[in-house]
Amino acid sequence: PVDNSKVIPDFILEKSGLFINRIDRRKTDDEFCGNYENISYRISETELMQRYKDSKGRTHYSTFFKGLFISIDSNKEIKSHTVVRTKNFSAVSNNYTTRIFTIIGICLIIGALALLPSNLNNISAVLSMLFIGTIFALAEKLSPKTKKFENVNLEDSEFNKKFEVIAQDQVESRYLLTPSFMERMLNLKNTFNSKDFAFAFFDGQLLIAIPTIENLFEIGNFKTPLDDINIMKKLSSQMTSIFDIIDQLKLTQDIGI
Repeated sequence: PVDNSKVIPDFILEKSGLFINRIDRRKTDDEFCGNYENISYRISETELMQRYKDSKGRTHYSTFFKGLFISIDSNKEIKSHTVVRTKNFSAVSNNYTTRIFTIIGICLIIGALALLPSNLNNISAVLSMLFIGTIFALAEKLSPKTKKFENVNLEDSEFNKKFEVIAQDQVESRYLLTPSFMERMLNLKNTFNSKDFAFAFFDGQLLIAIPTIENLFEIGNFKTPLDDINIMKKLSSQMTSIFDIIDQLKLTQDIGI
């Protein structure tokens, strides 16, 4: 079930366009929110799982993401949707394209089943189903609420080798993804010891997903004293890298888009 009571609600994760998988179960560890330079941010250690059944019909849950989500508000409108990922961040998808092909794919599968020898009299029903599926797909494509995503290639060839970008507005995405901003994003990734990451600008916010197996933001346990200077330095470095993102975005100023 969807739980929207968390610091970063489930519907935000689903709307972000970062994940192909359906979120059937979510576990959270540390969660907190704060304010920096009059900008609100939220942080959540999260594990996302999808439900499946084995050959005996038993229900299981498979983890497709474990790590950190960081949500940063903007005090002005970000007009479109931009998604950026490192090439190895496999959970990212163009949700628009996924929905279209899912609709048509389901219709094709049902149609193929109906065309089995025992169902040859159902050809008209199959054609009707394919027609209806196509209408639904076209309706979603033409809906004013849905803008088509396009691949974005930036001027930096090295960037294009490492990252994949899809966006609804090429101009806005290029304005947001400056070399200085991406440098700070890479620093954020490295601070949390992650090889990959993804993030999305949408609905006036930035949502960052950083896969990591580390137990983050822990300041002490039975093996490590609370006053361990290395733990405190690490925590300070992690928070500073987040604040650097806010500073670089200059979210307290009009971005002029």
